[in-house]
Amino acid sequence: MRGSLTESMNLVGAIRDTILSAANGDEQSIVLLGAIYVLLVCSYSVAWQVRMNLWPSVTGRLEKLGMRKLPVTENSIPDQEYVSDALYTYRVGRKEYKGKRVSSWVLVASHNLRGVLRLQQKGVEVRHGNEVTVYYNPGKPEKSLLVRTGPVGQIVTALIGIGPLLFYLVKY
Repeated sequence: MRGSLTESMNLVGAIRDTILSAANGDEQSIVLLGAIYVLLVCSYSVAWQVRMNLWPSVTGRLEKLGMRKLPVTENSIPDQEYVSDALYTYRVGRKEYKGKRVSSWVLVASHNLRGVLRLQQKGVEVRHGNEVTVYYNPGKPEKSLLVRTGPVGQIVTALIGIGPLLFYLVKY
């Protein structure tokens, strides 16, 4: 018991020292903390993607699916950014909801990379009469999406999370 308490105190001290070193501009500490942060954020994202893939589905009606320009400060086409612009309705029980989210991945694309948004939107299966499959959170049915992430998307997210840590291990 005493050994585990000493180990915990050493870990707390090491974390504190790393944070203080980063605050003083130590490159290795900054890279380590950044890598840990990215790993935590991506781990949380993968967990949510897996959880969203368990959501039930209903049939909804697609009202709109396209792209929307975000406001820009400069009037330059390459600086223009776009996001998916969707609107759909669906029923859970007796209540009707409106959804806007295409996927769990909220993408912002530049003018030159708008094709990424088009690729994401190709995952929306529009059937006769603009019917679509809507996946919704059973605990909060107002939260919904049209495209589930697959294993490839989850692996990409995990690799993004692991990448900076691998960089840190190789460099230091």
